[in-house]
Amino acid sequence: MRFAPLFVALCCLAAVVPSARAQEARTGHFVDFRARPGALWGHTFIVYGRIDANGRAIEVNRAGLYPDDGQAGLILGTFVPVRATVQAVPDDFSEAPSAIYRRSLSAAGYARLKAKVAQMRGNERAWHLLMFNCNDFGIAIARELGLAAPPAVLVPNAWVRALKTMNGG
Repeated sequence: MRFAPLFVALCCLAAVVPSARAQEARTGHFVDFRARPGALWGHTFIVYGRIDANGRAIEVNRAGLYPDDGQAGLILGTFVPVRATVQAVPDDFSEAPSAIYRRSLSAAGYARLKAKVAQMRGNERAWHLLMFNCNDFGIAIARELGLAAPPAVLVPNAWVRALKTMNGG
């Protein structure tokens, strides 16, 4: 009978201290498809990372397709394809988004997302207003995650809102 109090204490402790599996279930991964105002039409990009048990971001990454020559590339890319990079640009950090569509991801989905971004960063890219723009980057990411995606010809704000509507968000 001496072990009864110890047994009760251990049972109570087990009920209060979450297991590693329970902790993992409350943490997770996410991707935000975001639109923000821009000099000409706006910009679509993603924010992705991990969140803790309280829903706070503990790892945050940004990526989008953007002309290497910035504003000049945007203007020239209206007429001819220009060199572009999958990257975050300063305005992605400073401009408030005009639309956000957040999706929770499994660990496997997050791994696929990171691999797709790395693959797209590793390949030379072009940007053109009508043929391959920041929405096309969003489409590639959405498809990698098994989401339906609207056409790239929408302005970024409308594109993110349509993506959300098409996927039950």
